[in-house]
Amino acid sequence: MSSSFSITLESEVRRTRWSSIDLLGREGVRRDNEDDDALFYRSVHKRPFFGDATDRAIRLHHARLIPAQAGRVLDLMSSLESHLAPQPGREVIGLGLNAEEMARNLELSSAIVHDLNRTSRLPFDDGAFDAVVCAGAIGLVTDPLELMRETARVLRPGGVFVVSFTDRMIQPKCIHAWRDNDNEGRIVLATAYFSFSGAFLRPQVELEELNAPGCVVGGPGAKIGDEQLTVVWGYRPPAPNAVQPRPDPLERLTVPSDRHCPWCGERMVMWQPPDTPWEMDYGVELLYVCFHDECPYFTRGAAWCRRNGMRCSSYRHSRNPATGTEGPLPVPTRWALRAGIVDEN
Repeated sequence: MSSSFSITLESEVRRTRWSSIDLLGREGVRRDNEDDDALFYRSVHKRPFFGDATDRAIRLHHARLIPAQAGRVLDLMSSLESHLAPQPGREVIGLGLNAEEMARNLELSSAIVHDLNRTSRLPFDDGAFDAVVCAGAIGLVTDPLELMRETARVLRPGGVFVVSFTDRMIQPKCIHAWRDNDNEGRIVLATAYFSFSGAFLRPQVELEELNAPGCVVGGPGAKIGDEQLTVVWGYRPPAPNAVQPRPDPLERLTVPSDRHCPWCGERMVMWQPPDTPWEMDYGVELLYVCFHDECPYFTRGAAWCRRNGMRCSSYRHSRNPATGTEGPLPVPTRWALRAGIVDEN
């Protein structure tokens, strides 16, 4: 399940050259582990940072956002995988800290060892690439706004920078502003990097709900999996062929009766609203309610509630059998309100 949106900030942010400290504060760009990054990342991992499900999802996003004719692609903070489908004649250059890991990356044409946290200046000429990707690593950058400007410099006009991330991270090396946020807060940060750099057109965002196993990297974040993939992209102007977020409407199904949910097709149950101590009035004595946990109406509602800071966990589709009126029934958890299901046998 995926959703999409774009971020608009006031034009004043482009009138001033912001630094990363201006945006995040000095504490925000600090890390728990300030040791030499080259030493920290010198050990070679045998398995990629992301699992198979996440890798497949990122590859699909890259394939849609990066034109097939893109001849040169840069993989920033590269490692064992670049999440790019092979294209005839395409050159993919990896920039990272571990030469052996990049040597094992069969998607790379060549690799350069470079510490972005020591030297933000990218070792490439202006306009050298058609596209740049950074998967799972943007939270590790200590000067993200300067990196954004450098990325725009090495992109050709109309080139795209694609940033992807989940809740999986290398916590000791993440800047505090990234580490201490939830996923929704990191979406705000990632889009702010594009906007406050002053180098890109308005960033676009797509979210995708994933069912992925827990993290294979040890440490404080080892039990955190890739529940939600976020992809943020922006273009170096001008970009007449910019890819927009995909429309993602929730489509009604043709169902056999008004007792069936129009979003998943499952038969709805008869539900009796509870008596509540706070005098909440549902306005009806009985409702048809879909309690199917895999219903797109319910799963998409959960994502929407998380993004918008709602107190409810999600909402379920309901229908008034007397009037035919349909609407959302907010639920604090997926198990809530089931006590009101009427036994019709």
